[in-house]
Amino acid sequence: MPTTVPLRFPFPARTGIASGKPVRAHQIRSIGEGLVYLRGHSRVLIPCTALDYALPASTTHTYTLPVQRTSWMRHLEWRFALRSTSATATVVFTDPSGGSATFTVSPYDADELPRVTWRQHTETLSGTTDTDDLAVARTFTFQRTDAGAGSVYVDGLSCMALGRASLEFDADDAPVDTATLAPDWPIASGIDYTSLGGVVALMRDQSDTGAHGYTDRHLFAWARPQGQGVSATSSWAATFDEGPVIQASHRYIGETLRRVYVAATGKVTASGDTLEVRFTAASGDTATATVTATTSGTWSTHQALDVYAEDLSTSDGRRSSTDEIVTIEARVTGAGVKTGSLEGLVIYESRIAT
Repeated sequence: MPTTVPLRFPFPARTGIASGKPVRAHQIRSIGEGLVYLRGHSRVLIPCTALDYALPASTTHTYTLPVQRTSWMRHLEWRFALRSTSATATVVFTDPSGGSATFTVSPYDADELPRVTWRQHTETLSGTTDTDDLAVARTFTFQRTDAGAGSVYVDGLSCMALGRASLEFDADDAPVDTATLAPDWPIASGIDYTSLGGVVALMRDQSDTGAHGYTDRHLFAWARPQGQGVSATSSWAATFDEGPVIQASHRYIGETLRRVYVAATGKVTASGDTLEVRFTAASGDTATATVTATTSGTWSTHQALDVYAEDLSTSDGRRSSTDEIVTIEARVTGAGVKTGSLEGLVIYESRIAT
């Protein structure tokens, strides 16, 4: 029998937990159920991002973005808002696993509010073989198959790992059997996924770089179609009029800074040149991601950036009553023509140090 994922996080009762007193079995059970909840709960892999790029008739746009898959995930829900400017259009979305879905997009009346419709597509994964590191990008496409006038815009896109109702006792899901967290059950039974030993094993599993802990999360994502990025020259230029607001989590007493990670993708025109993408936090810290590829689809290695952690003493979490804006700039250096394009960015939070 698989173990059931609780619908709500089971907080252990504070009564009965005191210094110098033994921890009772029902307290350990709550801790184990909490770990199972965190293991099988849904989580955001790509926060909603505005792609906002024209897709003309009979055209395919290819995007890449890092997607934090783990072995327990079985279904990813892709959501995107499609808008047609003048004609009824047919758009085929193909997910990174090769599954596809076709959508009909109706035009909107220019004198009225734009008709933006959110669409959903579920990607099916297969367990261990689908486990990727957070920094590994995945490719997906939007293809317009009709020959109508105007363009289709993808106004927004997000990706979420759907939660599981139950977890199997295998290496992919690796939960703890909460039925064994009971009085008189042996602490070390010698059987996987059971008793207090199963709780410890599940906690330890989260320190594995392939497991991606409960605190890993994307804070910002942005992409352009491959080959149609934002141009970069030899001079620093801001990618956005105003950078994204990044509010990292606060985990320890007295903590004011939290380490996040940044990565970028794009290409340079000439071999020997380097696309540099500089991230500057409100804290004053900077990180530079570099790409030397002359073809699209290659992501930089992730770089560490210290940003302000949220302030738990304020109602909105802002520290010093200001938004924690990260400024993003790009340029191309080297001995070549010093031109290139920026095609994607990501900022994410992880407990895994690099």
